[in-house]
Amino acid sequence: MNNLHKLIFLAVITFSFFINIPTQAHDGHDDEDIVLNDLGDLGKVDFSISCDKDAQTAINTGVGLLHHMMYAQAELHFGEWMEKTPDCAMLYW
Repeated sequence: MNNLHKLIFLAVITFSFFINIPTQAHDGHDDEDIVLNDLGDLGKVDFSISCDKDAQTAINTGVGLLHHMMYAQAELHFGEWMEKTPDCAMLYW
């Protein structure tokens, strides 16, 4: 019976480590997205649309942000340009 108690004790201790890991995995992290002011070089994007030249530049920048997985910046960028150019349907895409 002594070995059974040791085995149960060891199982409980081992199990407690696995329960504790998920609760501490995100300690100290916020759910806020980081938004960078300097976007740097996003590379060459040429996503043709039928809107004006400024909206074309905005689309290219937004698609570049999406391809760099900068979703928070892309959402803000497209939102700003939707207000400036509400007739350009591709900005809503």
